[in-house]
Amino acid sequence: MMTVSNTSGSAIAGALERILVLFNRVRREQLRRRHLNGESAYLLRLAAQPAGVRLSAYREQVGIPDARASQIVRPLAATGLLLVRRDQDNGRAKIIEITESGRKTLAELDAAVEKALMADLSEPASRTSDLRENIVRLYRATKPPK
Repeated sequence: MMTVSNTSGSAIAGALERILVLFNRVRREQLRRRHLNGESAYLLRLAAQPAGVRLSAYREQVGIPDARASQIVRPLAATGLLLVRRDQDNGRAKIIEITESGRKTLAELDAAVEKALMADLSEPASRTSDLRENIVRLYRATKPPK
């Protein structure tokens, strides 16, 4: 098993912290430009699953009441990013599905965040080059499948 010295461990932790701060700043700005927030972006990602997501499952996963879930869903459905339909197996349950417009919005968001991150991480130093490559690999690995 490989060990990491405290100095390099601290450097890695510091670098990751800076990256997270940068990522959060860039992501918030890109969400704001699309009139979205973290809650709505998360719902879009869940709804992008092949079968969509039950509204109740989303509520439970995020830990929000019915009223708040409806406040998040309504504008996304009104702008054509989500489709809300009744579950065929349980007529009272609602299924939330992403539309093509929603998929396009998510793809644009991901591309814009990646581009902005890469621009901010484009220092010419070789030490940031390896770090940048690993960040891109990690980011791409965590993107949901299309």
